[in-house]
Amino acid sequence: MLKATKSRIWVLAVAMMLLGAACGGDADSEPTVGVTEDSGSPAADGAGSGDELYVVVTTTILGDLVKALVGDAGTVEILLPVGADPHDFQMSSQDGTKLREADLVVANGLGLEESLSAIFDSARQDGARVLEVGDQADPLEWGEGRGEDHEEEGDHDEDEGEGDHDEEGDHDDHGGAFDPHFWFDPSRVEKAVRAIVGELIDVGSGLSSAEWNERADNLIALIRQAATEAEGILSAVPAADRILVTNHDSFLYFGEYFGFEILDTILSGGSTLAQPGTAHLAELVDAIAREGVPAIFADTTADTRLPRTVAAEFDPPLEVVELYTGSLGPAGTEADTYPKWLVSNARLIAEALTG
Repeated sequence: MLKATKSRIWVLAVAMMLLGAACGGDADSEPTVGVTEDSGSPAADGAGSGDELYVVVTTTILGDLVKALVGDAGTVEILLPVGADPHDFQMSSQDGTKLREADLVVANGLGLEESLSAIFDSARQDGARVLEVGDQADPLEWGEGRGEDHEEEGDHDEDEGEGDHDEEGDHDDHGGAFDPHFWFDPSRVEKAVRAIVGELIDVGSGLSSAEWNERADNLIALIRQAATEAEGILSAVPAADRILVTNHDSFLYFGEYFGFEILDTILSGGSTLAQPGTAHLAELVDAIAREGVPAIFADTTADTRLPRTVAAEFDPPLEVVELYTGSLGPAGTEADTYPKWLVSNARLIAEALTG
């Protein structure tokens, strides 16, 4: 129930004061600047100009997929460090050199890497091959899929390319109208894998088309296995309790695929850099109370003080559960690969909603 002894307006005003820190990551976290997963820079040693395949990827989630595909056929470098927020990433001049030296650049696109659109365009003009896979993953328009029922069994295995938004200029013509968080839907990740392997067939040497496609098939099999495991875990959540309140609007794909309603989000819009108003937060508190939602789901890549402030409006306070959203977990954790990421988040959600 709502706390009767605390002024909601005062709490929300405090929340707004915390907003500046809440949008940019934890207060004690390192700034997001041009850190790479791999030690050393192949670009600095002339990679991309020789025979070895050199691929640069923006996010850790896409990086895991690309590494699984490339394997021993080349070098993959990931620009964002584990735990970094893709919305807030700032590229260094060294990173720009890597883009120009790479045989292939793989980015999410659809506005996820908010500061990099002009850099991608510049890199293309310099001859770089840039694949923004979000355009190939049948992206949802903002708000589409909210609260819709889970697809019928078997609907995930759509024919490759069906409904893809891959026409030239589709993304730009809509001015960022598509939701970039497609990786919450494993069926759309399959589309991304096919798009990536298509590029690797064109640029990669040493492997035949059949060998590249076999690697894609093996990766997709692992993704489907993880999706099935996640569905099994989430089946413990009754239909009436499949309601999510999240820190920012990144779970529409998850809701559509796994059959959850996204009641509302704390931050307005799809970016962790968005700014909520006090009226929106007051309405959110009322909606949570009305629906009896027991938890708020936050991001490991963002400051949790604002979600915790909202959670403290209730007695007892709501649980705030940190999920891996825009990044994989550190090496050795339960979310250090995309299939493990999918299962780990499903388990955390199920435990919070059934505990």
